[in-house]
Amino acid sequence: MMQINVSEILSTSGKSQSYQVEAGFDEVSYSGSQYPVNSKEPFTLTVENIGRKKIQVTGETKITLLIPCDRCLRDVSVEFPIVIDVTIDRNTEDDDVKEWNQLILLEGSMLAVDMLIYDEIAANMPMKILCKEDCKGICPVCGCNQNETTCDCDQSVPDPRMSAIRDIFNNFKEV
Repeated sequence: MMQINVSEILSTSGKSQSYQVEAGFDEVSYSGSQYPVNSKEPFTLTVENIGRKKIQVTGETKITLLIPCDRCLRDVSVEFPIVIDVTIDRNTEDDDVKEWNQLILLEGSMLAVDMLIYDEIAANMPMKILCKEDCKGICPVCGCNQNETTCDCDQSVPDPRMSAIRDIFNNFKEV
């Protein structure tokens, strides 16, 4: 986990410092799934004391994750532009903001860079990932990728409302 000690910045009003950082993780956990990091770039993170125990944290980078296509399960490279621009207020009375600040500033003066990056990824995670707009998905019968091969499986989905009538016809066949 990538952390930066910002105690000197917190104690000196108007102090600003830049750090060369990189995400300290090789995979991202989101909604119960693990997505490997395909690429990540080092970047400059600027931390500035803006007065009254408040710091401003800014920086930009890109991270690419491998996420399976929702239809065919082929890995898709999804690029996340990361724009960090947060103010961390150590004086706040709001419990939700205090809890978030404590996650970002671990143990008093250590800034958790990975949490800042993860928050941006989670906020920008797409609802649906497709390898291409017209992805055909996988065959529900044999499981082949229909973008690569075709199969002769019967893929007709019977109407469940007709099941009672189908049962009557099936019973007549047995007699």
